[in-house]
Amino acid sequence: MVTSGEQLEYLLSQVPESNHDWLRQHQLLVPSERIANLAMTQGFNNVTNTQGASNSTLFAALQRLKTGLNNDEQK
Repeated sequence: MVTSGEQLEYLLSQVPESNHDWLRQHQLLVPSERIANLAMTQGFNNVTNTQGASNSTLFAALQRLKTGLNNDEQK
């Protein structure tokens, strides 16, 4: 989960480049379309836009992941 472009850059800077392919295979939660697009340009393929960065929104997105629901299936 990253909530800003700066966090995404920091995450990539802290992981050795030899592990970037591994990192990019994992689910990434982001709060907006802008950050989702940025993540995809950085090579992330499994990006979920949570549509917000509030604690409750991010927590709900984590709960959906745990139960296997995606954004289209949320109630």
